[in-house]
Amino acid sequence: MRFYSPAVPLSAADSVQSTRTPVLVELFTSEGCSSCPPADALLIKLTELQPIPGVMVIALEEHVDYWDRQGWRDPFSSAEFTERAAALWGVVAYRFSLYAGNAGRWAK
Repeated sequence: MRFYSPAVPLSAADSVQSTRTPVLVELFTSEGCSSCPPADALLIKLTELQPIPGVMVIALEEHVDYWDRQGWRDPFSSAEFTERAAALWGVVAYRFSLYAGNAGRWAK
């Protein structure tokens, strides 16, 4: 699992401001997935830019293992991440999935 935090450290003013709501964004990805690099880049961009006013994006990148069975072994993959994706999604998704935990919605 990779954790991305904002590239810019919080200032004293940011720590006083209580209007920023933390939102967990989970990206279920794999090194064996051809469509995952754009999603990986989007996750990094979301974290660096923090583009949503009043929101602090907290990003997690979790490598699923279902691509491993198709011959594309991901050294960072974990069955636990696949199980988590399936629990959130309801079924295992065979492409990258981006989940905004607080919103409870998937972006495909």
